[in-house]
Amino acid sequence: MAIDDCNDAPGDKALTKKIGPKKAGPRQAGAFTYRAAEPGDGPQIAALEGAAFDPRLETLWGREGAAELLTAKPGKPATGFGLIGFSGDVPAAFVLWRQAADEGEILKIAAAPQWRRRGFCEILLRAVLEQGRAKGVGVFFLEMRKTNASACALYNKIGFVEAGVRRDYYGAGQDAVQMRLNLC
Repeated sequence: MAIDDCNDAPGDKALTKKIGPKKAGPRQAGAFTYRAAEPGDGPQIAALEGAAFDPRLETLWGREGAAELLTAKPGKPATGFGLIGFSGDVPAAFVLWRQAADEGEILKIAAAPQWRRRGFCEILLRAVLEQGRAKGVGVFFLEMRKTNASACALYNKIGFVEAGVRRDYYGAGQDAVQMRLNLC
């Protein structure tokens, strides 16, 4: 699991054409809108993920992984949930999460480089916490690179606290910080 800091400097605007337009039905949050991610959003999520993460350093969900997470099976609900956010008609950020009993796990959250430092990831993360609470989640977990100070600041702002460290999780000398947020 990996969490992007969603706060790095702006980057490549060419991503706009690669990701494509939004679908109908978003919730409005100023100029930023978001809606529930669907299995068909796999290509958009994969494009955002590819722009936000270095595949040499992170395991990417990709279009198939995101679609699989969001797809219900016959007689079985989807194993995960997500939100996809837009600036105008342009996909700008996403979050994927899953629920096991009363626990939620943030799997990945990211904003495309040109949409960072605008609060989009905070909006999505707060919306996921609301979703989780409505689904009976009492605690959320996530992991992030220990060196990712801006992500840590975001999660601390929302109320996450450090719950542990996984040494060398991302490679030699690159620890993962496990974080926890109690909703009750």
